[in-house]
Amino acid sequence: MPENMKPVTTFAGLDVGKVLSRNLSFAGFVQPTPVQGHSTPLAIGGWDVVSIAQTGSGKTLAFMLPILYRLLKDGPAPRSGNGGGGRNRPPVAIRALAMAPTRELAQQIHEESRKFAFRCGLRICVAYGGAPFGDQMREMERGCDVLVATPGRLDDMLTRGRVTLSQCTFLVLDEVTSCERTQVGCVVCLRHSCSR
Repeated sequence: MPENMKPVTTFAGLDVGKVLSRNLSFAGFVQPTPVQGHSTPLAIGGWDVVSIAQTGSGKTLAFMLPILYRLLKDGPAPRSGNGGGGRNRPPVAIRALAMAPTRELAQQIHEESRKFAFRCGLRICVAYGGAPFGDQMREMERGCDVLVATPGRLDDMLTRGRVTLSQCTFLVLDEVTSCERTQVGCVVCLRHSCSR
């Protein structure tokens, strides 16, 4: 295994660039949890990662930090559209997708992720049922690099042609076992959305 993909015991051991290192420091992150220390270097190195850890173990940072790092390294995405809005605008092309089975988890991931993306130029948006569709779309039309979404709302946005996964290079399925247990249609929506 390459040296840069070996587990780390401090965040200083990760080469995530100046801005993300600053944000980790601002948020008070010094020592990674086991899931962060083992999976983050692999994901930054470009490997697919499956992590299993308890709630509160730091999984959000473990998957979001590599995504933010890679998106920053790749540079800004071309912005489509004319700055207008509404149905005549081209679909929003997201670059990374984190799916969560519930609105509460999607909101939590979104809030945590925004801390890590502070002043780095990447926009993180959230979409879930039970909130106005139009408000969520307007927020995404201002630019959306990372979308945190529930399967049902994502499927709705894809079906309406308002979002495209054509530029999406990162997929996170958070709490996927919970999704299978709690929502009959969740797995179907997951498969349908990801196959597009």
